[in-house]
Order: sequence, then C-alpha cells, then structure tokens
Amino acid sequence: MDNKVPFAIRVKQGQCVALADGRLWTITSLLRRRRKSRSLTTFQAALPDASTVLSFAVKWIDGRKGQPGEWLIVMTNSPDAKAAINAYKNRWAVECLFADAKTRGFNMEDTRMTAPDKIDTLTAILAMAVTWAYRCATQTMGMKAIKRKVHGRREKSWFRTGLDALRAWITFAPENALRAWQSEFPKCIKNL
Repeated sequence: MDNKVPFAIRVKQGQCVALADGRLWTITSLLRRRRKSRSLTTFQAALPDASTVLSFAVKWIDGRKGQPGEWLIVMTNSPDAKAAINAYKNRWAVECLFADAKTRGFNMEDTRMTAPDKIDTLTAILAMAVTWAYRCATQTMGMKAIKRKVHGRREKSWFRTGLDALRAWITFAPENALRAWQSEFPKCIKNL
C-alpha cells in the first residue's frame, strides 16, 4: 500500500476493519443488517494496523440450488470501488479462461517450452481454441442452459460441451466447426 500500486482483491467476510471513528468491526458484523440483494454496496474503512483508508465493494451472490449464497467483498486502494469490482469480474473471466486452457481441456501446464516468445504464441493459440470451443457450445446449445444433475451441479461446463462438439465436428462434420468459428456472437455477448 505504501508504493501506491493499485489493487483490487477479494477478502473474506471475517476480515477486521477500522471505521472512521476507530472502532474495529468484522465485515460480517457490518453486513448483518444489510438486505441480501444483488445491488452493490460500497464503504470506506482501514485495516486495523494501517492508516490508509481503503474502499470496499460488497455484492450478494445467490447460491446454487440448495446451496447458500455468499458475499463477494472486494477491497481496493482506488477511490472507485465499483470499478474495482468490475476489474475483479474481468480478472475472474481470465482465471476461467486459464482453467479451461490448463486442467479442463488443453493441458497447457504439460508443455515443456521455456522460451517466452513460444509460450506467448502457445497462449494466443490456446485462447483462440478456447474461444472456438465456446462458439461451438453456443452453436450446439443456443440460449438454453446446460441441465443440472440431482446434486445441483451442471452435467458439463459450457467449455466441455463446446470442446466435445468441436472434436466431433472436426472429425465428422468439419463444415459445422467452420460455421461455429465464422458465426457472429449473440447480441447480448457482443455488447459487453
């Protein structure tokens, strides 16, 4: 915090903060009377052993079927907490992209490459492959949601649905794979 490097990190509900009057509270205590709605709440506080005032953005995330929801709490040294939660959302999308490129599909971590230029090229190719898999899922599913199993989780992820379709189409129906790559994004995605 002393170096003025901007950050936006997720913190737990049990995090202790000091309000302007000097009293210490956990974030859970501050949110106790807060209605659990999807609206964004922001407040200013400091960490117990620091004098720097930080901004906090808090949003309720509904739980899946049968699961309890949770608070998404993002702490930032930027005065605009709403921008910080949007930055966190974008970072989470990148995390999901890398999870799909690594353990869920393309096993990027198994590469033995060490040259940075080659790793950059591989990352770009994998990003295009993940995009192609997402497009195949959109082509296959349209705007339908993937079915949920009894325990509440989806049968497959959107990525897995698209990757399975892409593999089948490349082998048996290459024109479908090409159509998925060349298709336009739905308007709801294009306007993000």
